[in-house]
Amino acid sequence: MMEHPFVAHKIAGLIVHVAKREWPQNWDFLLNDLYRISKIHTSKLTFVLYTMKALADEIMVFSTDLPNARKSKLNTEFKLQMKKILHFFNESLLGCYSQYKQAVDPQQGTLYSGLVFSIIDTLKSYVEWIPVKLFVEEKEKVWPLLLELLQVVQFRRESASCLEIIFQRKERHELLFGLDFLDPIATALRISHNDEQDYFFMNQIFRILLSIGKQIFSSQIDPNTILPKLEKFIDILLQIALQASHTMFIDSVHFWKTFFDHKKLFPEAVYVEIAARLLSSFGILCYKLDSSPENSFKFYSNLGMSKLAHYILFQIQEDDDFLNKVKTSLRGNAAELYKILVPYQPLFAVTHVAETTLKTIQLLESHQNEVEDWPFVLFEGTLWQIDHIINNIPDEISVKVLPQINTIFDLIFNFQPKSSLLTSLKIVHLPNYTKLLKHNNGLLKKLVFYLLFPEPKILQLREYYMAILRIAAHIPQSFAVFFGEFLDMSQKVLSNHTIHIKDRDCLFEGLITISNEFKSFPKQREVVNIVLKHLETQFLGLSYGNVLNHPTQFLQWLGVGQENLPASLERISELLSVLHCYQVVWKRCAIPASQQELLSGGYISQDPKLAQHPLSQMDRNIMPTLFLFARMVNWLMSKEIRDQIKSDWNIMYEPDVSFLNNRVNAITNEVSCRRSFLWNLAKKVYSILGSCCAHQEAFYFLNNISELLKNYLFLELSNLDNLTLHIFLKDLFFPMVRHCPQHLYGVMFPAFVSQFQAIFQNIERRWVAQLKEGGGPSSMDSRNNLYEMVQDNYLREALIEYLNIMEVLFLEKKYPEATTFILFLKQNQASLMEPLLNCLCRAAQIPDISCSRKATLLLESLTVSIKNQSTDITDFLVKLTNETVSAAFAHLKTDPQKPDVALTTIIELASMYPNAAQNPVWDILKKLKGDPALFENILSTLKTTRSVIPLRKYLLSAGLKLGSELEKKDSNIIQLPDDQKPIRKSPKTAGPEEKMEVNKVKKAKKEKKAKKGN
Repeated sequence: MMEHPFVAHKIAGLIVHVAKREWPQNWDFLLNDLYRISKIHTSKLTFVLYTMKALADEIMVFSTDLPNARKSKLNTEFKLQMKKILHFFNESLLGCYSQYKQAVDPQQGTLYSGLVFSIIDTLKSYVEWIPVKLFVEEKEKVWPLLLELLQVVQFRRESASCLEIIFQRKERHELLFGLDFLDPIATALRISHNDEQDYFFMNQIFRILLSIGKQIFSSQIDPNTILPKLEKFIDILLQIALQASHTMFIDSVHFWKTFFDHKKLFPEAVYVEIAARLLSSFGILCYKLDSSPENSFKFYSNLGMSKLAHYILFQIQEDDDFLNKVKTSLRGNAAELYKILVPYQPLFAVTHVAETTLKTIQLLESHQNEVEDWPFVLFEGTLWQIDHIINNIPDEISVKVLPQINTIFDLIFNFQPKSSLLTSLKIVHLPNYTKLLKHNNGLLKKLVFYLLFPEPKILQLREYYMAILRIAAHIPQSFAVFFGEFLDMSQKVLSNHTIHIKDRDCLFEGLITISNEFKSFPKQREVVNIVLKHLETQFLGLSYGNVLNHPTQFLQWLGVGQENLPASLERISELLSVLHCYQVVWKRCAIPASQQELLSGGYISQDPKLAQHPLSQMDRNIMPTLFLFARMVNWLMSKEIRDQIKSDWNIMYEPDVSFLNNRVNAITNEVSCRRSFLWNLAKKVYSILGSCCAHQEAFYFLNNISELLKNYLFLELSNLDNLTLHIFLKDLFFPMVRHCPQHLYGVMFPAFVSQFQAIFQNIERRWVAQLKEGGGPSSMDSRNNLYEMVQDNYLREALIEYLNIMEVLFLEKKYPEATTFILFLKQNQASLMEPLLNCLCRAAQIPDISCSRKATLLLESLTVSIKNQSTDITDFLVKLTNETVSAAFAHLKTDPQKPDVALTTIIELASMYPNAAQNPVWDILKKLKGDPALFENILSTLKTTRSVIPLRKYLLSAGLKLGSELEKKDSNIIQLPDDQKPIRKSPKTAGPEEKMEVNKVKKAKKEKKAKKGN
């Protein structure tokens, strides 16, 4: 039957005719039969759908010809069947859609998709009859299925048509916000595309939303019931309006007008929030429509802008607080919404933005007393639109829009607001117009004029500097001239004001930041010169505090790094030139006239080595730079400067509980500003010179200024506080010691060691003075050691670093320098012995017998100092001896033909132990029996070498078997002088074996004397 649709339709018509004759008493049986037939096969379901659709159409026509009483009865009876009919649609739609999703065969998918269409189409004929409350019952699935089908491309138009009929029902208010239909609609819109089919679908959704929106303002609806979902509803409506036609736009305008007219229906907070969202989106909608090539859009958008302005003014007149309440929300929303703008016709769009801006300004000018700072909100949207257009158009088009841009700027900047909001707005948007400024210097000058007219507050000049320089950076060919004009204009503004000292600080900070921003700018030197000129005319009266109030920005100028040392030093030289130029500020950095040749580079040219050096060839300003830094350090460390900031240093390190309060108070005064700057600059100076030392070639420069280093860098360093001293040691002193070339040790090390020793001796004196002032002991007794004396970890770390350098000197076999370092520590610093001994033990482990031997001898030289102290070094001594003896015998095994050095080391170690039985050397000697060749070699060496007699005597006195064998092979043992005789234990304290050996020696002596007598 389904193969011949004509026949199916005729049969369905017969069934409907019979149904009308049996109306309404047999309808239950008829519907039950139809449901049963629909479950037999898909073809039967199609036939039933034909019948159901024909039945709905015939009932409507049939009932119109009946009397009213009969018609009312039939309609009532028909509605009573709607629950059963809706259940049929529910089961049929759910089943067919499930089969469609599970279908693998394309033919099956086509079959079930057609059934889904037929079911929805038939359902539309019954929607007007089915009560709305039946749709929202949880057990019925038709409603969620229709919402789900909105997100399926094949079915969404049919589903939207069905939903549109539902929402147009008179009692549709029950569905407004009681069901979760907004999320599915929003999802369906997100996956839509800009084709004809999606455009029709958006129109359907838009009509649904408008029909719902009309109910919002119905007096039958309690606003509190719709507030939770109202914001999402507005977002979806705006999303469609931004993508759809001008017709939807005009419809939305009417909706918004209705919203404004029903202000009293909503709580104030909700009304203000929604009004802000609508108003901020309205300007974007105008822009979106204007970017369409259709001229008709221009008319509608003009109409919309005019209506918007009238709505605003109307609300301001009605409610004086409306503007203040709306503008805050408006600014936040506009920043997000403008991002979705995509200009299709930018030239047309900019032209119309200018026209609409003019109309808006004309309207606002007639109500200036009411609008207050509202232009900021309107112009913000306009400027964001222009920004987006300019940044998304090619250069060739950007030239064409210059007249329109000029018009907009003239309109906006000539409008005189009562607040500074618009002035701040200029700064925000100016950097975005760099494309246009490349082609129009006249516009650039106009923008400069707008910045300074009307006269801004002095505090805003810093922001003006940054904004205008970011623009000028893209116009290098005219930058210097332009920036000079800008500074001249700003100078005129400044000349009309009494510049407060804080305002000068702001300007100075802005100029310094400019230089930091343009490190890579090709004409940076011109920037610096212009800044200097500007400062020279405006800031000759600056005090220390004015300039030093911003040390962070000021020091960013340095840009120091080892990776690019010459470039860093060049920048430093520029900075120091700046400091030198302003002797009012940097009085003590002035360079004497006799040293001008040095500054010009003549000092470098006098040395042939320096003139040929790569660093000299790369940057001839390095030498003057180092000299200037030495002068600066001399100034920073001079007694006069330290006296000026002495109170502030005391605050910094004050131990009492008022430390924090005093420091907070100090930060606000000029002394603290100066201290902060000097402190940061001093650290930077040390870091720079330390970086120079990392390049060994730089020591050629340091060698030539060694006297300068001694006279200036180390000037009164012993009077520095511990923290500054730590920075000096870490960043300058130790890098110089580590990297100093071999041939410069003789020049540099005496100064290094003497200064280091003087520093710590002064610290000891300072500590003693503090003890006396505090009523403590006059002598350094138990606290008389440097390691305990340092209250913080700064100098402790420095001393450990000192020992690490000594270890490096051992590795590089620089023994005289290492010995100098060690001897410096041979004072009454008992607590330093532990790190020192650890360092010597590490040096003894170096796989070089000479290093081990030197470390051991240095340790032995410390025993004199240690004897008078309570420090127990036995464990360290034994450990060091074992390490050294092991290294000595390892040397014997690798080179057994030359055992003199190793054996001499062993002898020296053995002589350090008065008790032969406790001497760790013997345990190692005993192990030689396992190596016959080495043992014979040592025996022959001991036999022929006079210098090993002490060891032979110790071997004999210890009574070891090795000594007996030596005695057998060579009985001609030379007697030792008295001062070299081994120390023996008394018989009372000696052990059994020792006593036996002593008796043997005595017996041997008696026998020799007896032979001589005979």
